[in-house]
Amino acid sequence: MLLHGVTGACIAGVPLALVLAVLWFSSHRLCQQASQYRELEERGLYLYVWTLREDLDAGEKVKKTSLEKKKAWILESEAADIMNDPGQITGKKAGRALKKGTVIKTGLFLDKKKTGVSRKTN
Repeated sequence: MLLHGVTGACIAGVPLALVLAVLWFSSHRLCQQASQYRELEERGLYLYVWTLREDLDAGEKVKKTSLEKKKAWILESEAADIMNDPGQITGKKAGRALKKGTVIKTGLFLDKKKTGVSRKTN
């Protein structure tokens, strides 16, 4: 009779202990993620920004189809450099090679004043 009781306790107890262990580990992981998000929130902003859908070579013009609007964490100190108007972005030439997913900021594009080539007429 005692053997049956111990067997029943093991049949119910072992899976229950495993479920509790899994729940504890997942709870611990969620707490870590929440603390990481709190740190990000303190150091930055979650904003809608324009990103690149494709890689651009240096000197290549930005097309409207190359842009994609996404939500991203941006440091508060960088928020002033974010370009939010796609009309100001399209048609500009990349100052250097830009990778897919790059957040569009001022300073990534060539300045028209600096790129103007003076022509000599003979």
